[in-house]
Amino acid sequence: MHAETGERVNWMRLPVMDRGWNGTTADKGGFIQEATGWKPSPLQPTMDFIQIGRAAGLYVPDLG
Repeated sequence: MHAETGERVNWMRLPVMDRGWNGTTADKGGFIQEATGWKPSPLQPTMDFIQIGRAAGLYVPDLG
């Protein structure tokens, strides 16, 4: 519950901090965001590299 409004918190709508990986910053996780434009949703513990690579328009061979 939100402390001020009393509304239920929607965990999927929480903002996710932008990370950078460039000439001025090297944040943990920033390389993936800079290279693909993707960032995780709140509380997301894992990601599928194949899916992210393909969504970014990169060639990703089948690994199966």
